[in-house]
Amino acid sequence: MKIPICHFCAKSKILCPICQDKLSKGEISQADIEVSEILIELEEKYPHIKDITLVKAVKPNSNTILALYISKDELRQVLNKISKEIQDKKGILLKFVKKTSSIRKMIDDIISPVKVVSINTIWLPDGSWESNIYISPRDRKKLPLPPELVEKVVYDLINEKIHIMF
Repeated sequence: MKIPICHFCAKSKILCPICQDKLSKGEISQADIEVSEILIELEEKYPHIKDITLVKAVKPNSNTILALYISKDELRQVLNKISKEIQDKKGILLKFVKKTSSIRKMIDDIISPVKVVSINTIWLPDGSWESNIYISPRDRKKLPLPPELVEKVVYDLINEKIHIMF
């Protein structure tokens, strides 16, 4: 398993000087450390997670963490079990988002159980782009986070500027 901090720091829950320096420089966040510690704790119970790479974690509010990961295998069921266990034990909603080339799949993971209706890409004069993500108005209340927070989380996780539209 590859995590943003060293395995020793994740097991001991005390940062070594190298990991502390990464945190001070902003290369990693407190959410990266929390998710790394959780994954190391559960590595023996769920041996399948040894093959994942934790890319980044974002904590948009006090009881929600979104973690971006890479894996060759399909680990959705195992990660859902881990999420459920963490929610039951610690009261934290931990959502795993698989890093893919498809922005639609990643946003679907972030806003599940809500589904994306369509995505429009807007090209700006400076050569950059933004995406409008359309969601059914009746699903507005089902969003796990407020739309503005979803936009911020997507930007923090995958560096894509989006706008949630209903």
